[in-house]
Amino acid sequence: MGYLRTIFNTHYNGLPLDQQDVLEIASGHYKDHSDDPVLSRFGLPDTRPEGYDDRAINFQYILKTGQIPQVSYSDGLPYFEDDNLPYLPVYERQEWGSQYIDWSSDDAFTQALESIKSSVFRRVESSGELYGLLTSDHWNKDDRIEWEREVAYIVSEEVDKITGLDRYRVAAPELKYDQAERRATRLNDISADIENDTTDYEVDCETFSIVKGLILQQVDNYYLPPKASEGDYKAVTNYFYVSGVVSVNRQSSFGGHAYILSPVTLGVIEATIDPSEEGLEGPYFENVNPPDYSFEDFIRGEPAMYEDGSVYGAGHLTKGDLAQIRVAQGQLDTDKIYTSINPLMDWVDKTGNILEAGDIPMEIHQLRALKADIIALESQNGGQSMKASSSLLKPDNNPYEQYNQFVDLIVETGHIYNILDFIEKHSLVSSSSPSVQSATSDKPTNSIPSFDFLKNTP
Repeated sequence: MGYLRTIFNTHYNGLPLDQQDVLEIASGHYKDHSDDPVLSRFGLPDTRPEGYDDRAINFQYILKTGQIPQVSYSDGLPYFEDDNLPYLPVYERQEWGSQYIDWSSDDAFTQALESIKSSVFRRVESSGELYGLLTSDHWNKDDRIEWEREVAYIVSEEVDKITGLDRYRVAAPELKYDQAERRATRLNDISADIENDTTDYEVDCETFSIVKGLILQQVDNYYLPPKASEGDYKAVTNYFYVSGVVSVNRQSSFGGHAYILSPVTLGVIEATIDPSEEGLEGPYFENVNPPDYSFEDFIRGEPAMYEDGSVYGAGHLTKGDLAQIRVAQGQLDTDKIYTSINPLMDWVDKTGNILEAGDIPMEIHQLRALKADIIALESQNGGQSMKASSSLLKPDNNPYEQYNQFVDLIVETGHIYNILDFIEKHSLVSSSSPSVQSATSDKPTNSIPSFDFLKNTP
């Protein structure tokens, strides 16, 4: 598993991961399907990752230096000293991605951080629940989770009270969010928005995570002992700022995102959640990976799963990874996918003339081609199915087996989401058995089984 890399240390320094300054999240987890004969036969593209340069930065490091560096490969390839002592011989700072705080500057931004910290400290000290935890001699993991959850909520509320830090906005016209004019490389520049109640500077998942993570870290540093005995969770945790990806609310894709991670509990603090909005979960989400899942697993590239169905990780994760996670969580029912594929093919055959040109996903065209091979074989057998005796056919001349292999593969690689998105687009998910209206008649052209399994929850 030699793809851990610690940045700023030419060689691995032996410190535990949660004491490192900056970590680059690994991408060795990725499984390459590009040579699969079924994919290559039909020209189905491999769902390769997009190659984000993902990092986890210790908030103690940000407090000390003010630096939030972007990281990158020196030539696009990983470097290993050996399987256990990884290193990166060349560090490249990408100015477009890096940000920093000038701690020596006495401005509206640094003053706001100090004001937020004071308000949070007062609320921590007046909280009966947190007082009970602080006066306890020993914490178990549940106690630590409760501490993180309660403090995260207080921090989120106090940040939301600061003019200029109370509204999400991005400097990206292509995104459908409130817009800002520019991204602040020097976060102190947001002082102008704080002073003038404007939204010129971007305050997005990066900024919110940095601001709230810094306060969370200072709360731990002030109220908790630096160390504890083995099995005791009452000690300072080094929170990490993570720049990676997320799939929220059981969505079928990942999007680039920054967030706060506790390496002890693997809990995520979702810094973009507006505490003033009613009905929203969070901002703290409890990890639901198996008990042996660790911070090292996360840094090695294994995705982290949460109680609301969200999946957090690094940019190398693909739709194939997501499909496997959703199957494991019970959010994708593979049995129902299999039983629904044939009715879906029949529906497409009967309604293809009313679909928009190019609207049918390539995966469905390929399933139809495989089905045509089955029909052709059965026509040679007097229209009788040969499925029961298909094991006698040669592998390269067995359309039943090829069809099943293809369905397996599109689930494994995440291509199934192209089909599921197609189903959803054409309103084949409903509270009752769905039907599709003909372009020339108000009567449904064909009724097919419900695809409500798309709405499955754990």
